[in-house]
Amino acid sequence: MKKHLLLAFCVLGLLAVSCKKKQPEPTTLDLLTAHVWISKQVELNVTVAGTPAFAENRQTDSLALEFKREGTAIFYQRNPANGALTEVSRQGYSLSADEKKLEFTNPLPLLPPALQAQITLLGIKLPTSVDIEKLTRDELILKGSFQQNVTVPNIPFPVPVAANYRFSFTK
Repeated sequence: MKKHLLLAFCVLGLLAVSCKKKQPEPTTLDLLTAHVWISKQVELNVTVAGTPAFAENRQTDSLALEFKREGTAIFYQRNPANGALTEVSRQGYSLSADEKKLEFTNPLPLLPPALQAQITLLGIKLPTSVDIEKLTRDELILKGSFQQNVTVPNIPFPVPVAANYRFSFTK
């Protein structure tokens, strides 16, 4: 009798475990909007006419990015000492059909201000889209690149400028 009772409890336990509903996998939008993303690392490489002109690879937790479900992205300066966030800008965003790219209404304001000023001065049009290299519950990596020919004073031909950038964020 004890064996039958034990067997019945085991069978009931197995049935209860197998009938438990599985949680659906979170969507890209679910993961993006789950929390504010704190910057971890910024990598940037710029070449002018094939020659390295600027390179930066630094650990930083002074930036933050928040995605709202309704399609607004908020960019923050973050005080690493106390975690306080100060809004820098906000703009619209959307996901590509394959959910592997973010399209913003304006260029990303994550580049260092001095570099943004130089880029604007040269007349370079920054891209508004960025690839989602990795997205998990705890990590977001955005990467992108652009290439453009620019006119430089006293140089009679267009000069190619190329940049590759990668922004890593954590929960």
